[in-house]
Amino acid sequence: MSQRCCTAPLSISTVDSAVTTGDSIGVTYEVTNTGDVQGTQNITFEVNETTEDTETDVTLNESETFSGQFSYITSDADTPAVSVTVSSEDTTASADVIVRGAPGLVVTNLTAPAAATIGDSLNFTATVTNTGTNSTTQQFNLTVNGTTVDTTTVSLDGGNATTVQLAWQTGAGDDGNATVRLSGGDAAATTNITVAPLTVADYADENGIVTTFGLFDAIEDWREDLIETQLLLDVIDAWRSDKPV
Repeated sequence: MSQRCCTAPLSISTVDSAVTTGDSIGVTYEVTNTGDVQGTQNITFEVNETTEDTETDVTLNESETFSGQFSYITSDADTPAVSVTVSSEDTTASADVIVRGAPGLVVTNLTAPAAATIGDSLNFTATVTNTGTNSTTQQFNLTVNGTTVDTTTVSLDGGNATTVQLAWQTGAGDDGNATVRLSGGDAAATTNITVAPLTVADYADENGIVTTFGLFDAIEDWREDLIETQLLLDVIDAWRSDKPV
């Protein structure tokens, strides 16, 4: 454009006032040729003084107005705010945009019991942290070998953390190696645990003797399918013998 073109108005007509990281900032602008001859200029879009895009060879007649758009995808590095600028060779318009950190839940320190036996109720603890700046609520599932055994809901403000505890009631067929996973949304943590089968010794007292109480416990576990018939017979034999096992 000539020396007398585009010396006024270049304005940002619309711009997002606040976005969350990962979202796009949309900027609509208008530039007017206030001169008296046709002219051509480039329109530049900057974010924090770094050129992000250019509308090249914008040609306007006298008093003609051009409307255009720019966009910019934000990242975590843009928090807490960025300055967006649209400029021609003659004039500049700027605006500030708040960039909020996206809510991001992270699961760490998933802890399993040191030892487990069939029939135990096992408690698992973990730390859930909101690494973003926005409050968020998420349901978390505790799965064992892919089957959900417990759930909890976590609500956290940005930057806060909490400890969650979920449980798994072991039952028939749960002995062996198990993969335990706590997950919600994109957050997850995994640990492994071995569940031991019941033996005759589990029904003995501190002296290793299977008493009537131990026998009754074995009968109850057999009724609940926690132990096989053979183990119940072994417990009965130990009870009859009244000898340490």
